[in-house]
This record gives sequence, structure tokens and C-alpha cells, in this order.
Amino acid sequence: MPRPLSGFVADTEGAIAPMYVIALFSVLAMAGFGYDYAQLASLDTELQNAADQAALAAVTQLNGQADARNLATTAAGNLVENRTIFASDAADARKLIVANTTFYASRTAAEAGTPEATSDAAARFVRVNLSTRRARYTLTPLVGLFTSPDITASAVAGLSSSICGVPPVLMCNPSPDPNVWNLTPGQGLALNISNVQGGPGSLAFLDFSGANFAGLSALKQKLAALMGFNAIPGDCISIDSPKTSSQSPENTDIPPVVTALNTRFDIYDKSDPIKCYDQGLCSPSDNVRKELVQVLNNASSSPEVAPLSAQSCWAPNNGTGGAGQGWQFPKNAYRPTSATALASTVTPSAMGLPRDLVHAYPGGVTSFGRIGNGTWDIQAYWRSNFGTAYANNVNGKAAPTRYEVYKWERDTGKLSSVGVKGSESYPGPGKSTKTDYFARYSGPVCKTGLAPSASRPDRRILSAAVVNCAGLSSTTSATVSPITFVDLFLVEPSLRRTGLDASGTQVDFTQEGEVYVEFIKKTSQAAAGSTAPQFVRRDKPYLIK
Repeated sequence: MPRPLSGFVADTEGAIAPMYVIALFSVLAMAGFGYDYAQLASLDTELQNAADQAALAAVTQLNGQADARNLATTAAGNLVENRTIFASDAADARKLIVANTTFYASRTAAEAGTPEATSDAAARFVRVNLSTRRARYTLTPLVGLFTSPDITASAVAGLSSSICGVPPVLMCNPSPDPNVWNLTPGQGLALNISNVQGGPGSLAFLDFSGANFAGLSALKQKLAALMGFNAIPGDCISIDSPKTSSQSPENTDIPPVVTALNTRFDIYDKSDPIKCYDQGLCSPSDNVRKELVQVLNNASSSPEVAPLSAQSCWAPNNGTGGAGQGWQFPKNAYRPTSATALASTVTPSAMGLPRDLVHAYPGGVTSFGRIGNGTWDIQAYWRSNFGTAYANNVNGKAAPTRYEVYKWERDTGKLSSVGVKGSESYPGPGKSTKTDYFARYSGPVCKTGLAPSASRPDRRILSAAVVNCAGLSSTTSATVSPITFVDLFLVEPSLRRTGLDASGTQVDFTQEGEVYVEFIKKTSQAAAGSTAPQFVRRDKPYLIK
């Protein structure tokens, strides 16, 4: 029978169905919003990854050279020129575009967004901003939203640069202006091995705590290894913010450092503490022309030919001069008594490349300061080694630098490991005249010399960070900002040289521990990613934010 209407109204079976129908729209909206939000988050991640990679690509082009910023902008643009998978706008619009790139000279400026770098040389950091993207929603339109808001991404990157394969040498800026390095190539520098508290003109060391010295423990041996070894042990040195070493040389540490440095001139130490001679770990340059000679027994003796004995390779302070062992100073050595060139009638028996005239006589460094003027006695050098007056022989130059002469001798075949025989006469006891016979060498005879190449540093060149040392401690490591990195030519071995001054008094012309160099140039390490003969530069881009 028909069911009463009142029973139908009171029946509650299936009452939940209308509620589901009513809630369906909300459930679908929530599900659609979750799906589209995930798509939006994926697009945001995709954009940020693209910005990060674009910034890293851009910063690798900041080598300080002309057009670096344009190259960086192009690199960033090329990297992101693809389609974003999660963008739902028109096909052409899906291509990512770099909205702008901005360059900065420091990390602080890059993080703050101001000021911008004003030149290619100054640009070291980059900020990359991408164009905006909008995701077209799939299910969210059920609640009236059809697209996402505009989203974009940006990234800031810098370049961490290091040089490897060189002694970690620091030079305390000898210039009166603590913020300027304005020397001219060819100027001589009278330096001394000390620590950062030794004052302007001191040679000290950057942090070498990570160096692997294969069992060397004493500080003096570590320092000697750094200055003498062919393969420099240890980590790379930061270019932008290196640290000074907390291990500073004392007076007792200097002699091993000096003797290790002198191996670059084919001069070895009798004690050989780091096995430079015994194991051949410290090779000389292929050009080792110097004022030292090998004494011959008599007039008929033939010049010795490599290899010499170990005793013959000792430094003058190690050898027993009476027995003729070791390298010796000739009696008629280059010993000027004033800041003037020798008379044309005076020819040293043997002569290496000399100091600037203002530094070559006793007291010259004290009187003139550590920075020379680049004028040296090329005529005396030419008479001694080539027997004639200098007549623009080196590349047609009237006044070549010592480094240019050094290279010219190599390039023109003027080097030989066969000794050139010579003799010199001097007053003996009473009124008699004595004659000594000797052999001098322009090429190495104790160990095989190494010529520089694209992968091998020149053994007569040091690359040094120029640092203002005021306020630095010799016992505490500190992060410093070098004014620049420079290449320095080792002019002479570090030896004690004695002779007569203008008054005829026996004096010291030079001391062991003094290192005389000639400024060549600022190093080419500014060219990012380059491999120069003196070192290997390694650049590593990194994200800041």
C-alpha cells in the first residue's frame, strides 16, 4: 500500500548523500588548490635553480679584462634560454629570459645591492634577475583563480680565486704610500727575510699550515722546503683574502731558508738538511751566471765540467777556501764604493747581475731606501762576461732590465755548463804578485737546470703578495687584503760579501739573509682561469644568496 507522506518525511535513510553533494565543490576546490600549489612550488624551484646556475655561469667570466661584464651577461642569458616545464603560459612566453645582470666590486656591495661596479676590472660579483613567470592553474579555477601571481627568482654569486704551485711569499709593502704599488719594471728591491713585524721590505710567509712536508717537522726545514723545492708542497693560496702565517722565522731559521733559495743559483749547503743536493729536490735555473767561481790548481788546469763533486757545490761559507773547495769569490770581485758605474778600465774577474747602483755599495740601502731606481752597471757586466762594451745588444735596448738580459742570454744560447777559464793577479806577501786560476760558469754544473715552460715556473722568479704589514702580528694568523701580486726576479744569491770601502776599510757589502730582487710586473693572475708559467690559478664560483 502506498506509504504515508508522513512516513516519508520522517525516514532518515540516505540523508548523508545530500551533504556529500553540497561539500563536493569544496573538496574539489581544496584538491585542485593543492595540485596547483605543488605546480607553483615546482615552478618557483625551477626558476631559482635557473637563476643560481645563470649567476654561476656569469661570474666565471669576470676575469678583470675588457668586456668581462658583457661576456658574463651573455653567459647568463645563454644558460637560461630554455622552456620552463611548469609554466603554463603561452609557448613563446615559456622561454626564460634574464631580466638584468648587475655587477659589484665586493661581497658587501653585492649583498646590499649597491654600489655597482663601474668597470670590468672592478667587477667581482654578479646578481642575476630572471623575468617573471605565471603558472596557469588546472583545478583552482573552480574557485575563481585562473593563474598564479607573477613569480621570479634572483641569485648572487662570487668567484673564489687561488694560486697554486708557488712559495706562499708575502712582501711587506716597501712603498711610503701604504695603499699604492707604483713601481716601474726593472727597479731593484733590497728585501730581508723576516716576519711581518720586520717592517716595510720584509719577506715573510702566507699561511702554509696545510703544507705536506713528508716528515719535515722543524720550522726551519719547512721554510727551506717552501723556498727551495721544485714541487711546492701545500695548499693553494687565496688571492682575495689570504692569511698570514702564525709560524714566523726567527734568526736561527733564516740560514736554511737562504741556502734553499740559493739552490736556484746552483749553490748548495754542506749540511743539506732537506736533501736538496742529495736527492735533487731543489734544481737550479738554466741560467745561473754569478760572481762565484771554481778555483783551479794551476795555469794548465782545464775548467771542470759538470757534474762537480758535492764539495765543489758548497756555498762560500761552507767550503774550505784554502783547499779550493766550494764556490769562491774572485779576488777582483764587483765591489763599487759609490753609486756610480765602474771606470771602463776596471773589469771584475767574474760578475753576476748586480744590484742597482744606489744599492751596490756599502750603506746604499740605508742611504737610499729599499726601493732602487733600476739603473745598474751593465757596462761592467758586459766587459766581465762578454769582453766588450755593451752596445744595445739586448733587443736593441740601451738600458735593458736585468730580467731582460737574463732571458736574452737563454734565448741566444749564451749559457754553458762548460767552465770558462780565467785568471787574476793581485798583490801577495811583500811585493810579490800572486795569480789565481779559476773557472766560471753561466749554466748549472752541480745539478741539472730547469728551463721555464708553460707548465714549469722559472726558478729565478718569485710571485709575492704585497701586503701592508702595519698592525700584523708575527705569532697570530690574520686575513689580509693584498694590494697586488707581483713577480720578482732573483738578481743574486743571498750571501755575505766583503770588500774594501772607499776609505780602504774592510766592510760587508751584503749580508746573508738579504734577498735582492728586481720588479718584473704585476702577476698575470688577474686573468681568471689562466695558467701562467709562474703558477696555476684556480677559480671556483660560489653562490652567496
